[in-house]
Amino acid sequence: MQRQTVTTDDPLRWLAELREHLVPAVEIINGRGEAILPAVRGDTATRLRRLVIAPISPAIESMLRDAAATRVLLFAHIEGLRVAAVGVRDEAGEPLTLVLAERADAGRDAARRAELARVATWLGRALTRSRVSATGDPVRDWHELSVLHRMLNKAVAKGSVAAVMHAFVEALAIWADTDTRAYVGDRAGRFVLETSLAGADPHAAPRLIPAAQLIGVTSLTPLEARDAERLGFSPDVNVVVAPVRHERTFWLLAYQGHFSPFDLARLGLFHDMLLPALHAASEVEASRLMWSMMQRLVGEHRSPREAASEALGELEQAGLCTAAMLVLRRGGEVLMELGVPVPADANGEPWPTPAIQTFGLAVPDPFAASLTLWRPKDRPFTGREARLGEIGASVLGSWTAGALRRGDILCEGASVRPSDRRARHAGSDVSLLVIRPEATHTTTDLRELWVGEIRRRLRPADVTGALASGEIGVLLPGTASDDAYAVASRLKKVFGQQTALALLEQAPIGIATGRSRSSDGYTLLRQARAHADGAQEPGAFVS
Repeated sequence: MQRQTVTTDDPLRWLAELREHLVPAVEIINGRGEAILPAVRGDTATRLRRLVIAPISPAIESMLRDAAATRVLLFAHIEGLRVAAVGVRDEAGEPLTLVLAERADAGRDAARRAELARVATWLGRALTRSRVSATGDPVRDWHELSVLHRMLNKAVAKGSVAAVMHAFVEALAIWADTDTRAYVGDRAGRFVLETSLAGADPHAAPRLIPAAQLIGVTSLTPLEARDAERLGFSPDVNVVVAPVRHERTFWLLAYQGHFSPFDLARLGLFHDMLLPALHAASEVEASRLMWSMMQRLVGEHRSPREAASEALGELEQAGLCTAAMLVLRRGGEVLMELGVPVPADANGEPWPTPAIQTFGLAVPDPFAASLTLWRPKDRPFTGREARLGEIGASVLGSWTAGALRRGDILCEGASVRPSDRRARHAGSDVSLLVIRPEATHTTTDLRELWVGEIRRRLRPADVTGALASGEIGVLLPGTASDDAYAVASRLKKVFGQQTALALLEQAPIGIATGRSRSSDGYTLLRQARAHADGAQEPGAFVS
């Protein structure tokens, strides 16, 4: 089978670029059974390419034939991959088949199958609509999707969900002549205006929308004029609303303009690009917070109070909140108290729960520790801040437990003992391990169990934390590359011996090492993830 090349003028070039950012591997098969996109790197993509090039797998061949004929979404498990295929047509009416695949052990089958179906359906619609456009201008449609894709990826690199939303709102104003408002759901049961165009008329849309008034809205939905006006929108234009559920955060997009049925279909393609961009930005944001807090906690020549205060500052900046931390001995003796406690109102009453988050930190007996975050009463927490708070609590809990075992916090009024400082900074290298479990459906409680078990087997100065993506990060200060590999090897043995850690035995471990003073922490994290991606077999770790 001959591989075809995608030229710069071919609209499929956009899909070739998009594959780098999708979770599943993607192939396009033409009517002759040929893969027409260039190959990309990665274990899953390589395995899928082996199935679709000569000699083609009989199971794939049968699936492609059925998908091309029926143009419905088909699923199969083939040689360790969960595969989805849907038939589409090119501009000449010739059959194309879109094939997506991911490793079959990547989580709960029903949930992962639903996600695979969502991506496959969207790509199928995008291909059909862009190559057989009702406007007669498929190149324009495809160009807009391509540019929006690049704009969103640029915003993703900032590690900011807000930046992704802002880029999306601006793009819709340019290409669809649409006044778009993004609302975020808070823990008080409201959608609160978060993003709008600069200079947009503040009276054209409400600032708050009670979530209860949109029950039953699950997709792109045009509102009746009376319903839109009741919610507070201007009566002069049409209003289309669409919910976006990203992890534990609910967003609501409100599009204002004049929409034909064709405009709504085009708007749907733009809208569906948003979710993967939000997911990617959220992972970058969580990774950067974890790393920035770790760097503050293991930095040189800081007392425990200074280190914890600086880490709390990183958490406050990321979560747009105020933080307080308390460490005490059971019985009431306060060992460390940092930050600003939650204020009471004018009547001395405590603030409402939606504006406060409290996390217990996992520390050894006879100690107890907690982290409290609060925001103004009129800006309750959203799911995003709750997730960042969990990450902060995981990192601070790991560090606090180690500091208590060393006795640092017990004598925080004095400088850290010289012997402790030498142990903590016995070198200028810093190494990062990223443990990547395949079971993406694991619960927060299970990840916290893993973090605690790993933490008990490391040095007190090492910091372990769980990322929102399901990965576990281990920061090893004063640790060169060879020693980091020794730690990873020892952990692998422990995973195979302990029942509580058995699910981690097949998880690849990525390793990266840099200089403690000069390393770009997020770059180090990306390098460790790339090492984990490069593992050739389950349970391997690579240099």
